[in-house]
Amino acid sequence: MGLAQDVRNGEVAMRVNRALAIALIAASVIFPACSASRLRQKVDAGNAEIQLANQAWQAARIRLDSMCPHTPKTMDDVTQSLELDQKNDCYARLAKDTHAPTLDDWHWRWLPPYQVVIAVYDEELRKRVIPRLYEEYMLGLTRYLAEKADNDEITPEQLRHAFTAGWNWLRGKIQDEPILLKHNVRSAENADATTRDKVTTVAGSLATVATLALIVSAEDRTFQPAPANCYAYSTAERNYKVDCY
Repeated sequence: MGLAQDVRNGEVAMRVNRALAIALIAASVIFPACSASRLRQKVDAGNAEIQLANQAWQAARIRLDSMCPHTPKTMDDVTQSLELDQKNDCYARLAKDTHAPTLDDWHWRWLPPYQVVIAVYDEELRKRVIPRLYEEYMLGLTRYLAEKADNDEITPEQLRHAFTAGWNWLRGKIQDEPILLKHNVRSAENADATTRDKVTTVAGSLATVATLALIVSAEDRTFQPAPANCYAYSTAERNYKVDCY
């Protein structure tokens, strides 16, 4: 009984220490506005579809911020936040600041669980646009990574690393498979066997890339995450859905 209690106490201590480090980062960064992001938004302003996607991102961020209105600003705030259960499970999380296809805009923010973050963004995006097929792949991958991070199976840094690896690989794959740039519904309407094979192959390869990224980024090099499996399949709405497990 005593040994079990010691183990539990140790686990709690480790979690609190890690939590403190993350919260300190969040409190010290104070989530500054990124001038580079503002510049990218100006460049994107002429593209109607990108504007809609940016609107979706902003709408999602407003909703998420409203779920976590009490962002720690001082050391006392941080200490209190660690001692109390946070409403909506809000916590310091490493997250992308914009919808822009760039990888240098990740900062610590006070947010609800990652799965809530991706679900809210997904909902806001689909209100405004029909996602392109490559976006479906990234949404599927991000949902998978969000669940892993929320369950403490991977760190926020590993989530970012795997997302970055997946996006870098997929961006290169778009050059070989132009179908990835098509809107999802249109892609499935006239899909032949060859197209379906390509879509399936891309999903499997993306899963391999994500798995390798998680292994490489693991702090404990003996850690071997379960291989990711990503699938793209047709739905009743005549489009493709990408899920990773």
